[in-house]
Amino acid sequence: MYKGEDTIDWLYETQLQVDDEWTVRTEKGFKWWAADHAQTVELLGEVEHPYSGMKGY
Repeated sequence: MYKGEDTIDWLYETQLQVDDEWTVRTEKGFKWWAADHAQTVELLGEVEHPYSGMKGY
């Protein structure tokens, strides 16, 4: 069965090819320093846009 964690792993290992020394794993994803600023990649579940009220997943 597909899980969101599969996408996180795919991004980490295959797509971005993140180095472990520049990464902090979190409960729902990871934080990665590609340059001067950290990039955070996490599963959020359902999120509602603050202005339009539209939902994203």
